[in-house]
Amino acid sequence: MPSTFHAEGALPVFFSDVGDTTNRTAVEFSAFQPSSPVIETPFLSTNGINNTIQAYTPPSREPHKPYRRTIKVSSGDTLSGILTDSGISTPEAQDAITAIRAVYNPRHLHAGQQITLTFSPRKNKKSNGNSAYESVFQSLSLSASTDHKVGVYRGKNGEFSSHEVKRKLKKELTWASGIIHASLAQAASTQGVPNSVLAEIVSAFSYDVDFQRDIQNNDSFEVMFEGLYDDKGWFVRNGKVMFASLTLSGVRMPIYRYKNSNGMTEFYNEKGESAQKALLRTPVDGARLVSRYGKRRHPILGYTKMHRGVDFAADKGAPIKAAGNGVIAKAGRNGAYGRYVKIRHNSEYSTAYGHLSRYKKSIRSGKRVKQGEIIGYVGSTGRSTGSHLHFEIIKHGKMINPLSVKLPSETKLTNNELKKFLATVNTIKRRYAQLPAAAKLVSRQ
Repeated sequence: MPSTFHAEGALPVFFSDVGDTTNRTAVEFSAFQPSSPVIETPFLSTNGINNTIQAYTPPSREPHKPYRRTIKVSSGDTLSGILTDSGISTPEAQDAITAIRAVYNPRHLHAGQQITLTFSPRKNKKSNGNSAYESVFQSLSLSASTDHKVGVYRGKNGEFSSHEVKRKLKKELTWASGIIHASLAQAASTQGVPNSVLAEIVSAFSYDVDFQRDIQNNDSFEVMFEGLYDDKGWFVRNGKVMFASLTLSGVRMPIYRYKNSNGMTEFYNEKGESAQKALLRTPVDGARLVSRYGKRRHPILGYTKMHRGVDFAADKGAPIKAAGNGVIAKAGRNGAYGRYVKIRHNSEYSTAYGHLSRYKKSIRSGKRVKQGEIIGYVGSTGRSTGSHLHFEIIKHGKMINPLSVKLPSETKLTNNELKKFLATVNTIKRRYAQLPAAAKLVSRQ
Protein backbone atom coordinates (compact mmCIF):
# COMPACT_ATOMS: atom_id res chain seq x y z
CA MET A 1 0.00 0.00 0.00
CA PRO A 2 1.59 3.33 -0.97
CA SER A 3 2.62 5.82 1.67
CA THR A 4 3.54 9.43 1.00
CA PHE A 5 5.27 11.74 3.47
CA HIS A 6 5.11 15.50 3.04
CA ALA A 7 7.45 18.08 4.50
CA GLU A 8 8.68 21.54 3.67
CA GLY A 9 12.02 21.70 1.93
CA ALA A 10 14.23 18.86 0.83
CA LEU A 11 14.27 15.69 2.88
CA PRO A 12 17.57 14.55 4.40
CA VAL A 13 19.18 11.55 2.80
CA PHE A 14 17.94 9.10 5.44
CA PHE A 15 14.37 9.43 4.18
CA SER A 16 15.22 8.39 0.61
CA ASP A 17 13.72 5.14 -0.64
CA VAL A 18 15.74 2.47 -2.43
CA GLY A 19 13.73 1.74 -5.55
CA ASP A 20 15.55 -1.38 -6.72
CA THR A 21 15.35 -4.21 -4.22
CA THR A 22 16.73 -6.84 -6.58
CA ASN A 23 20.30 -6.24 -5.39
CA ARG A 24 19.52 -6.97 -1.75
CA THR A 25 21.63 -9.72 -0.26
CA ALA A 26 21.49 -11.09 3.27
CA VAL A 27 24.85 -10.76 5.00
CA GLU A 28 26.04 -12.67 8.07
CA PHE A 29 27.93 -10.34 10.38
CA SER A 30 29.95 -12.97 12.22
CA ALA A 31 32.16 -10.44 13.94
CA PHE A 32 29.40 -9.03 16.12
CA GLN A 33 26.38 -11.26 15.44
CA PRO A 34 23.41 -8.89 15.94
CA SER A 35 20.38 -10.42 17.61
CA SER A 36 18.00 -9.06 14.96
CA PRO A 37 17.75 -9.96 11.26
CA VAL A 38 19.55 -7.54 8.94
CA ILE A 39 19.52 -6.72 5.24
CA GLU A 40 22.15 -4.70 3.39
CA THR A 41 21.47 -2.71 0.24
CA PRO A 42 23.53 -0.29 -1.89
CA PHE A 43 22.97 3.32 -0.90
CA LEU A 44 23.40 6.76 -2.45
CA SER A 45 26.74 8.52 -2.16
CA THR A 46 27.18 11.28 0.42
CA ASN A 47 29.54 14.16 1.08
CA GLY A 48 32.94 13.58 2.56
CA ILE A 49 33.23 13.43 6.33
CA ASN A 50 35.98 15.17 8.25
CA ASN A 51 38.75 13.07 9.76
CA THR A 52 37.63 13.44 13.37
CA ILE A 53 34.62 11.16 12.86
CA GLN A 54 34.84 7.74 14.50
CA ALA A 55 34.36 4.84 12.09
CA TYR A 56 34.53 1.08 11.77
CA THR A 57 34.89 -1.49 9.00
CA PRO A 58 32.18 -4.17 8.96
CA PRO A 59 33.19 -7.60 7.66
CA SER A 60 31.84 -9.47 4.62
CA ARG A 61 31.12 -6.31 2.58
CA GLU A 62 32.60 -4.21 -0.21
CA PRO A 63 33.94 -1.36 1.96
CA HIS A 64 34.36 1.18 -0.86
CA LYS A 65 30.60 1.39 -1.52
CA PRO A 66 27.93 3.23 0.48
CA TYR A 67 25.24 0.98 1.87
CA ARG A 68 22.10 0.76 3.94
CA ARG A 69 21.16 -1.79 6.59
CA THR A 70 17.56 -2.52 7.65
CA ILE A 71 17.04 -4.17 11.03
CA LYS A 72 13.77 -5.60 12.33
CA VAL A 73 13.38 -4.95 16.06
CA SER A 74 12.95 -8.07 18.19
CA SER A 75 11.41 -8.33 21.66
CA GLY A 76 13.81 -6.96 24.28
CA ASP A 77 15.90 -4.95 21.83
CA THR A 78 16.99 -1.42 22.71
CA LEU A 79 18.07 1.30 20.32
CA SER A 80 21.45 1.51 22.01
CA GLY A 81 21.98 -2.23 21.69
CA ILE A 82 20.94 -2.28 18.03
CA LEU A 83 23.37 0.51 17.16
CA THR A 84 26.35 -0.95 18.99
CA ASP A 85 25.57 -4.45 17.67
CA SER A 86 25.77 -2.90 14.21
CA GLY A 87 29.36 -1.87 14.90
CA ILE A 88 28.67 1.76 15.77
CA SER A 89 30.85 2.99 18.61
CA THR A 90 29.17 3.60 21.96
CA PRO A 91 29.87 7.39 21.93
CA GLU A 92 28.39 7.78 18.44
CA ALA A 93 25.39 5.61 19.34
CA GLN A 94 24.72 7.80 22.38
CA ASP A 95 25.07 10.98 20.29
CA ALA A 96 22.50 9.66 17.81
CA ILE A 97 20.11 8.62 20.60
CA THR A 98 20.46 12.02 22.29
CA ALA A 99 19.57 13.70 18.99
CA ILE A 100 16.53 11.53 18.25
CA ARG A 101 15.05 12.18 21.71
CA ALA A 102 13.98 15.60 20.41
CA VAL A 103 11.37 13.89 18.22
CA TYR A 104 10.98 10.35 19.61
CA ASN A 105 11.26 8.49 22.91
CA PRO A 106 13.58 5.48 22.32
CA ARG A 107 11.74 3.63 25.11
CA HIS A 108 8.75 3.39 22.76
CA LEU A 109 10.69 1.08 20.43
CA HIS A 110 8.80 -2.19 20.02
CA ALA A 111 9.11 -5.55 18.33
CA GLY A 112 8.30 -5.48 14.62
CA GLN A 113 9.50 -1.95 13.93
CA GLN A 114 12.18 -1.55 11.27
CA ILE A 115 15.24 0.64 11.72
CA THR A 116 17.27 1.73 8.70
CA LEU A 117 20.93 2.64 9.17
CA THR A 118 23.08 4.17 6.43
CA PHE A 119 26.85 4.23 6.07
CA SER A 120 29.27 5.92 3.66
CA PRO A 121 32.85 4.92 2.74
CA ARG A 122 36.01 6.78 3.68
CA LYS A 123 39.64 5.95 2.92
CA ASN A 124 41.55 4.73 5.90
CA LYS A 125 44.67 6.90 6.16
CA LYS A 126 46.28 4.38 8.51
CA SER A 127 46.36 1.67 5.84
CA ASN A 128 50.10 2.11 5.01
CA GLY A 129 49.42 3.16 1.44
CA ASN A 130 46.91 0.40 0.70
CA SER A 131 43.51 1.38 -0.72
CA ALA A 132 41.63 0.23 2.40
CA TYR A 133 38.30 1.82 3.32
CA GLU A 134 36.30 2.20 6.46
CA SER A 135 32.58 2.96 6.82
CA VAL A 136 31.09 5.95 8.60
CA PHE A 137 27.66 5.86 10.25
CA GLN A 138 25.52 8.50 8.54
CA SER A 139 21.85 8.21 9.53
CA LEU A 140 19.09 6.33 11.28
CA SER A 141 15.37 6.34 10.45
CA LEU A 142 12.28 4.54 11.71
CA SER A 143 8.50 4.86 11.58
CA ALA A 144 7.12 5.94 14.95
CA SER A 145 3.60 5.34 13.59
CA THR A 146 1.84 4.96 10.27
CA ASP A 147 1.87 8.73 9.75
CA HIS A 148 5.01 9.75 11.63
CA LYS A 149 8.58 9.02 10.54
CA VAL A 150 11.59 10.10 12.62
CA GLY A 151 15.34 9.86 12.43
CA VAL A 152 18.75 11.47 12.78
CA TYR A 153 21.40 12.29 10.19
CA ARG A 154 24.97 13.48 10.35
CA GLY A 155 25.62 17.04 9.25
CA LYS A 156 28.74 18.35 7.50
CA ASN A 157 30.22 19.22 10.89
CA GLY A 158 29.91 15.59 11.96
CA GLU A 159 27.17 16.25 14.52
CA PHE A 160 23.79 14.48 14.50
CA SER A 161 20.50 16.33 14.02
CA SER A 162 16.97 15.02 14.43
CA HIS A 163 14.26 15.17 11.81
CA GLU A 164 10.62 14.13 11.63
CA VAL A 165 7.99 13.99 8.92
CA LYS A 166 4.27 13.86 9.61
CA ARG A 167 1.89 13.23 6.77
CA LYS A 168 -1.59 14.72 6.77
CA LEU A 169 -4.39 12.19 6.74
CA LYS A 170 -7.95 12.75 5.57
CA LYS A 171 -10.74 11.73 7.94
CA GLU A 172 -13.86 9.96 6.71
CA LEU A 173 -16.69 8.75 8.91
CA THR A 174 -17.91 5.18 8.74
CA TRP A 175 -20.46 3.22 10.75
CA ALA A 176 -21.55 -0.22 11.77
CA SER A 177 -24.48 -1.76 13.60
CA GLY A 178 -25.62 -5.24 14.45
CA ILE A 179 -27.73 -7.60 16.53
CA ILE A 180 -25.98 -9.39 19.40
CA HIS A 181 -26.56 -13.12 19.73
CA ALA A 182 -23.58 -14.69 21.50
CA SER A 183 -21.48 -11.67 22.53
CA LEU A 184 -20.71 -8.08 21.56
CA ALA A 185 -17.27 -9.16 20.35
CA GLN A 186 -18.75 -11.74 17.98
CA ALA A 187 -21.44 -9.38 16.70
CA ALA A 188 -18.93 -6.58 16.12
CA SER A 189 -16.52 -8.93 14.35
CA THR A 190 -19.31 -10.17 12.07
CA GLN A 191 -19.97 -6.56 11.04
CA GLY A 192 -16.27 -5.91 10.42
CA VAL A 193 -15.64 -3.65 13.41
CA PRO A 194 -11.85 -3.42 13.91
CA ASN A 195 -10.41 -4.65 17.20
CA SER A 196 -9.15 -1.18 18.14
CA VAL A 197 -12.65 0.28 17.75
CA LEU A 198 -14.25 -2.57 19.70
CA ALA A 199 -11.73 -2.07 22.52
CA GLU A 200 -12.66 1.62 22.75
CA ILE A 201 -16.38 0.77 22.89
CA VAL A 202 -15.86 -1.82 25.63
CA SER A 203 -13.66 0.55 27.64
CA ALA A 204 -16.22 3.38 27.45
CA PHE A 205 -19.18 1.20 28.52
CA SER A 206 -17.33 -0.91 31.09
CA TYR A 207 -18.39 1.35 34.00
CA ASP A 208 -22.10 0.65 33.38
CA VAL A 209 -22.14 -2.68 31.56
CA ASP A 210 -20.99 -6.10 32.70
CA PHE A 211 -20.23 -7.65 29.32
CA GLN A 212 -20.37 -11.19 30.71
CA ARG A 213 -23.72 -10.89 32.47
CA ASP A 214 -25.67 -7.89 31.09
CA ILE A 215 -25.62 -8.79 27.38
CA GLN A 216 -28.72 -10.72 26.26
CA ASN A 217 -29.77 -12.34 22.98
CA ASN A 218 -31.15 -9.77 20.47
CA ASP A 219 -29.50 -6.79 22.16
CA SER A 220 -27.82 -4.49 19.62
CA PHE A 221 -24.99 -2.03 19.04
CA GLU A 222 -24.23 1.01 16.85
CA VAL A 223 -20.95 2.83 16.29
CA MET A 224 -19.63 5.71 14.18
CA PHE A 225 -15.88 6.25 13.94
CA GLU A 226 -13.19 7.82 11.77
CA GLY A 227 -11.19 6.13 9.04
CA LEU A 228 -7.90 7.86 8.14
CA TYR A 229 -6.72 7.96 4.52
CA ASP A 230 -3.64 9.29 2.74
CA ASP A 231 -3.67 11.75 -0.18
CA LYS A 232 -3.93 8.84 -2.64
CA GLY A 233 -7.10 7.59 -0.98
CA TRP A 234 -5.45 4.55 0.61
CA PHE A 235 -6.71 3.50 4.04
CA VAL A 236 -4.01 4.03 6.71
CA ARG A 237 -5.62 3.30 10.07
CA ASN A 238 -8.74 3.70 12.17
CA GLY A 239 -9.34 6.93 14.03
CA LYS A 240 -11.51 7.93 16.97
CA VAL A 241 -14.91 6.58 17.95
CA MET A 242 -17.27 9.57 17.78
CA PHE A 243 -20.48 7.87 18.86
CA ALA A 244 -21.51 4.46 20.17
CA SER A 245 -24.70 2.98 21.54
CA LEU A 246 -25.77 -0.26 23.16
CA THR A 247 -29.41 -1.30 23.40
CA LEU A 248 -29.73 -3.75 26.30
CA SER A 249 -33.09 -5.31 27.18
CA GLY A 250 -34.80 -2.58 25.14
CA VAL A 251 -32.97 0.33 26.83
CA ARG A 252 -30.81 2.42 24.47
CA MET A 253 -27.56 3.82 25.95
CA PRO A 254 -25.87 6.29 23.57
CA ILE A 255 -22.56 8.00 24.37
CA TYR A 256 -20.74 10.81 22.51
CA ARG A 257 -17.11 11.90 22.32
CA TYR A 258 -16.55 15.46 23.57
CA LYS A 259 -13.47 17.55 24.31
CA ASN A 260 -14.16 19.99 27.13
CA SER A 261 -12.73 23.47 27.66
CA ASN A 262 -9.91 21.99 29.77
CA GLY A 263 -8.76 19.91 26.82
CA MET A 264 -9.95 16.61 28.31
CA THR A 265 -11.70 14.21 25.94
CA GLU A 266 -14.29 11.80 27.36
CA PHE A 267 -17.51 10.03 26.42
CA TYR A 268 -20.73 11.47 27.85
CA ASN A 269 -24.36 10.41 27.86
CA GLU A 270 -27.07 12.74 26.54
CA LYS A 271 -27.36 14.41 29.97
CA GLY A 272 -23.72 15.47 29.91
CA GLU A 273 -22.67 12.86 32.48
CA SER A 274 -19.34 11.19 31.77
CA ALA A 275 -19.40 7.50 30.90
CA GLN A 276 -16.41 7.14 33.20
CA LYS A 277 -17.58 6.60 36.76
CA ALA A 278 -15.81 7.36 40.00
CA LEU A 279 -15.36 3.61 40.61
CA LEU A 280 -14.87 0.47 38.53
CA ARG A 281 -17.33 -2.35 39.20
CA THR A 282 -14.87 -5.06 38.17
CA PRO A 283 -11.24 -4.38 39.15
CA VAL A 284 -9.89 -7.52 37.41
CA ASP A 285 -10.10 -7.82 33.62
CA GLY A 286 -11.83 -10.96 32.37
CA ALA A 287 -12.71 -12.16 35.87
CA ARG A 288 -15.70 -14.46 36.46
CA LEU A 289 -18.27 -13.61 39.15
CA VAL A 290 -18.51 -16.65 41.45
CA SER A 291 -20.17 -15.27 44.59
CA ARG A 292 -22.59 -12.36 44.94
CA TYR A 293 -23.33 -9.94 47.76
CA GLY A 294 -25.77 -11.31 50.36
CA LYS A 295 -26.36 -14.28 52.65
CA ARG A 296 -24.71 -17.54 51.63
CA ARG A 297 -23.49 -20.81 53.07
CA HIS A 298 -19.81 -20.20 53.79
CA PRO A 299 -17.64 -22.72 51.86
CA ILE A 300 -15.19 -23.16 54.78
CA LEU A 301 -17.17 -22.39 57.96
CA GLY A 302 -20.19 -24.39 56.78
CA TYR A 303 -22.93 -22.09 58.07
CA THR A 304 -24.96 -19.26 56.56
CA LYS A 305 -23.12 -15.96 56.77
CA MET A 306 -23.57 -12.52 55.22
CA HIS A 307 -21.20 -12.05 52.29
CA ARG A 308 -20.57 -8.30 52.20
CA GLY A 309 -18.81 -8.17 48.86
CA VAL A 310 -18.46 -10.03 45.58
CA ASP A 311 -15.92 -12.66 44.55
CA PHE A 312 -14.26 -12.72 41.14
CA ALA A 313 -12.45 -15.91 40.11
CA ALA A 314 -9.24 -15.31 38.17
CA ASP A 315 -5.87 -16.94 37.67
CA LYS A 316 -3.30 -16.50 40.41
CA GLY A 317 -1.19 -13.47 39.61
CA ALA A 318 -3.85 -11.68 37.53
CA PRO A 319 -3.42 -7.91 38.06
CA ILE A 320 -5.88 -6.07 40.30
CA LYS A 321 -6.70 -2.44 39.47
CA ALA A 322 -7.61 0.41 41.80
CA ALA A 323 -11.34 0.95 41.36
CA GLY A 324 -10.89 4.71 41.52
CA ASN A 325 -8.57 7.58 42.39
CA GLY A 326 -7.68 7.67 46.06
CA VAL A 327 -5.23 7.04 48.88
CA ILE A 328 -4.15 3.64 50.21
CA ALA A 329 -5.64 3.42 53.72
CA LYS A 330 -4.23 -0.05 54.46
CA ALA A 331 -1.96 -2.55 52.71
CA GLY A 332 -1.17 -5.61 54.80
CA ARG A 333 -2.49 -8.80 56.37
CA ASN A 334 -6.07 -8.57 57.65
CA GLY A 335 -7.29 -11.83 59.23
CA ALA A 336 -9.56 -13.90 56.99
CA TYR A 337 -8.97 -11.46 54.10
CA GLY A 338 -5.34 -12.54 53.91
CA ARG A 339 -3.27 -9.98 52.03
CA TYR A 340 -5.55 -6.95 51.88
CA VAL A 341 -5.73 -3.44 50.42
CA LYS A 342 -8.19 -0.68 51.30
CA ILE A 343 -8.42 2.54 49.28
CA ARG A 344 -10.15 5.72 50.52
CA HIS A 345 -11.53 7.51 47.45
CA ASN A 346 -13.29 10.46 49.10
CA SER A 347 -15.32 11.24 52.21
CA GLU A 348 -18.11 8.97 50.92
CA TYR A 349 -16.56 5.92 49.22
CA SER A 350 -13.84 3.37 49.96
CA THR A 351 -13.06 0.01 48.33
CA ALA A 352 -11.41 -3.13 49.72
CA TYR A 353 -9.57 -6.02 48.06
CA GLY A 354 -8.89 -9.38 49.72
CA HIS A 355 -6.93 -12.65 49.27
CA LEU A 356 -4.12 -11.04 47.22
CA SER A 357 -1.11 -13.20 46.41
CA ARG A 358 1.16 -10.15 46.59
CA TYR A 359 1.18 -6.37 46.37
CA LYS A 360 2.64 -4.22 43.66
CA LYS A 361 6.03 -3.10 45.00
CA SER A 362 5.13 0.59 45.27
CA ILE A 363 1.87 0.01 47.17
CA ARG A 364 1.92 1.16 50.81
CA SER A 365 -0.30 3.07 53.22
CA GLY A 366 -0.57 6.75 52.33
CA LYS A 367 0.27 6.33 48.64
CA ARG A 368 -1.98 8.03 46.10
CA VAL A 369 -3.27 5.83 43.28
CA LYS A 370 -5.19 6.51 40.09
CA GLN A 371 -8.17 4.62 38.73
CA GLY A 372 -6.95 1.59 36.80
CA GLU A 373 -3.50 1.56 38.42
CA ILE A 374 -2.26 -1.92 39.40
CA ILE A 375 -2.25 -2.35 43.19
CA GLY A 376 -1.68 -6.10 43.56
CA TYR A 377 -2.28 -9.57 42.17
CA VAL A 378 -4.98 -12.21 42.59
CA GLY A 379 -4.27 -15.00 45.06
CA SER A 380 -5.82 -17.24 47.73
CA THR A 381 -4.39 -15.96 51.00
CA GLY A 382 -6.46 -15.89 54.19
CA ARG A 383 -9.69 -17.89 54.49
CA SER A 384 -10.05 -18.93 50.86
CA THR A 385 -10.73 -22.10 48.86
CA GLY A 386 -9.17 -21.00 45.58
CA SER A 387 -7.65 -18.18 43.55
CA HIS A 388 -10.03 -15.20 43.51
CA LEU A 389 -10.49 -11.54 44.45
CA HIS A 390 -12.93 -10.53 47.21
CA PHE A 391 -14.07 -6.98 46.38
CA GLU A 392 -16.04 -4.57 48.56
CA ILE A 393 -17.49 -1.09 48.06
CA ILE A 394 -17.93 0.84 51.30
CA LYS A 395 -20.21 3.90 51.49
CA HIS A 396 -20.16 6.04 54.63
CA GLY A 397 -18.52 3.16 56.48
CA LYS A 398 -21.09 0.53 55.43
CA MET A 399 -20.49 -2.24 52.88
CA ILE A 400 -22.92 -2.09 49.95
CA ASN A 401 -23.63 -4.28 46.93
CA PRO A 402 -21.00 -3.49 44.25
CA LEU A 403 -23.25 -4.86 41.50
CA SER A 404 -26.35 -2.78 42.21
CA VAL A 405 -24.99 0.51 43.54
CA LYS A 406 -25.53 3.49 41.22
CA LEU A 407 -22.07 4.92 40.89
CA PRO A 408 -21.58 8.67 40.39
CA SER A 409 -20.12 9.92 37.11
CA GLU A 410 -16.57 11.19 37.26
CA THR A 411 -17.70 14.54 35.79
CA LYS A 412 -20.99 16.24 34.90
CA LEU A 413 -21.12 19.11 32.43
CA THR A 414 -23.01 22.26 33.43
CA ASN A 415 -23.86 25.75 32.16
CA ASN A 416 -21.98 26.84 29.00
CA GLU A 417 -20.01 23.59 28.89
CA LEU A 418 -23.26 21.62 28.75
CA LYS A 419 -24.59 23.89 25.97
CA LYS A 420 -21.45 23.30 23.90
CA PHE A 421 -21.70 19.56 24.48
CA LEU A 422 -25.37 19.43 23.42
CA ALA A 423 -24.46 21.31 20.24
CA THR A 424 -21.77 18.69 19.58
CA VAL A 425 -24.32 15.91 20.18
CA ASN A 426 -26.69 17.46 17.62
CA THR A 427 -23.85 17.66 15.08
CA ILE A 428 -22.90 14.02 15.65
CA LYS A 429 -26.54 12.91 15.37
CA ARG A 430 -26.98 14.83 12.12
CA ARG A 431 -23.80 13.42 10.60
CA TYR A 432 -24.73 9.89 11.67
CA ALA A 433 -28.19 10.22 10.11
CA GLN A 434 -26.69 11.53 6.86
CA LEU A 435 -24.15 8.74 6.40
CA PRO A 436 -25.02 6.79 3.25
CA ALA A 437 -25.37 3.03 3.18
CA ALA A 438 -22.12 2.97 1.19
CA ALA A 439 -20.30 4.23 4.29
CA LYS A 440 -21.27 1.16 6.28
CA LEU A 441 -18.19 -0.63 7.43
CA VAL A 442 -16.36 -3.21 5.38
CA SER A 443 -13.83 -5.16 7.47
CA ARG A 444 -10.31 -3.71 7.44
CA GLN A 445 -8.83 -5.96 10.12
